[in-house]
Amino acid sequence: MQEYKYLKDALREFSSTLELGMEEYLSEFRKMIEVSPDYAKCVRAEILLSLSDPGWDWVEEAEKAEFIGSDDNVDSVWETVVELIWKVVAPNEEVPNIKD
Repeated sequence: MQEYKYLKDALREFSSTLELGMEEYLSEFRKMIEVSPDYAKCVRAEILLSLSDPGWDWVEEAEKAEFIGSDDNVDSVWETVVELIWKVVAPNEEVPNIKD
C-alpha cells in the first residue's frame, strides 16, 4: 500500500485535538494551500489514488488522525473529506465517486 503522506497530513490538519471552529479549520487549511500549491496537488493526487486502493480505509485513517469527520460509516467520512479537503484542493473539479 502507498504511504499517502500528504493525504494523512491533510486529515491531521482537521484533528479534533486542535479544538478549532469549522471556519478556523478551513481558514488555516486554505492558508496552507495558498502558501504551497504543490501541497494541494499532492493531496489531490493521493485522494484520487486512495479511491482505487483496496488497502486504504477511510474510517480507519480518519480515526488515526482524529479527523473531525471521523465516523464508523465510510460514506459519512468521505462526505466530510469532500467538504473540508477536496473542495479546497480541487475547487473547480467534479467530486470523485468513492465507489468504483
